[in-house]
Amino acid sequence: MQVQKVKVENAFSRKVRQRGGRTKIEAIQRADATVEKTKPKYHDWVAEYIMQLDALFTKAKSSQDFDMRSFDAAYLKAAHIRTGGTFGNEMTTAVADRLCESCFTG
Repeated sequence: MQVQKVKVENAFSRKVRQRGGRTKIEAIQRADATVEKTKPKYHDWVAEYIMQLDALFTKAKSSQDFDMRSFDAAYLKAAHIRTGGTFGNEMTTAVADRLCESCFTG
C-alpha cells in the first residue's frame, strides 16, 4: 500500500502563507479572545435559537408550506447549537448532536 500526501489548498492556507498577515498564533489568540467575550451571552443565544428551532418544528408539523428553505434553516439552527463545547457547554453539543441525528436524518 502506497501512501500519498495530499496538499489542501484553500483561502485560509493561502492567507497563512502571505507575508504581513496574522500568524497562526495571533489568529488563535484572537479567536480565543472572541470566545471568552461571547461566553456570557451564550445561554441567552442558545435559548433564542431553541425557540426559533421550536417554531420551525411547529411550522413543519402544522403546515404545507414547510419547504426546503425552512428545513435548511432548522438544520442550520441545530448545527449552530452544536457549538456548545466551544463555550464550555459540552452537554449542549451532545444534545444538539442527538437532535440533528433524530430530526434530520430520517
